[in-house]
Amino acid sequence: MSRLLLGMLLLLLSGSGLAQTFAEAGEKSCLECHDNSLVAGILGGPHFVFSDARSAAAKHACESCHGPGSEHTQFPLEISSMRFDSRSMLAVEAESGVCLGCHQRDHVNWENSTHAGEDVGCGSCHRVHATTDRVLDPLDELEVCETCHLKEKIEVNKPYRHPVREGMVICSSCHDPHGSNGPAELVMPTVNETCFLCHAEKTRPVRERARTGGGQLPELPHPARLQPRGPAQCAPAFPVPAVPCRPQP
Repeated sequence: MSRLLLGMLLLLLSGSGLAQTFAEAGEKSCLECHDNSLVAGILGGPHFVFSDARSAAAKHACESCHGPGSEHTQFPLEISSMRFDSRSMLAVEAESGVCLGCHQRDHVNWENSTHAGEDVGCGSCHRVHATTDRVLDPLDELEVCETCHLKEKIEVNKPYRHPVREGMVICSSCHDPHGSNGPAELVMPTVNETCFLCHAEKTRPVRERARTGGGQLPELPHPARLQPRGPAQCAPAFPVPAVPCRPQP
């Protein structure tokens, strides 16, 4: 029986509900072939901490995410382990499901999130095999988000805006990319409550306005709530002096 026919037979068996077996040598079997820097970066990350029971390494190492790979190690060209790149045969929902196997408790709103609804999976933003996952770095997060959010990319370059480009706030300071109970995936139930996380001094003017019959300030997107006042100045929609967007020496 040729390697191709044997590989097809094993593939059919694996698709029939019969579980494939894990490689005896674990991650060592994988690293015999997958030893390049694009793959090996995971060895220094949180997914490869053998002493941490939550880590993939403490379970079945590479196979914790990519599935049992014994057959793949024997017939690497005929049988593929689960992939999460552009050559993946999994649906985006299935790919994210693998991640949620461990991260569900941290992201309980994921299934109802905008990203999930738009078929944006975990791998669209995260790079698990990289030494540093850029979207988790406050200095790089904006660049990752701007890859898709082009309208917001324009807005954060306006002279009147939040100091995002300066790194004083980041996208996830206000929005939860994994889903939330607030509008626009805000980290709090309302726009105002989200703003108050940083602008606590504005809670009294807003409540006083509501108490005296003026009503609560309109909940509009942040660029619409800011009025230009001179170059590189942010003027909030509250009766306070404008503050510079950029940190002053």
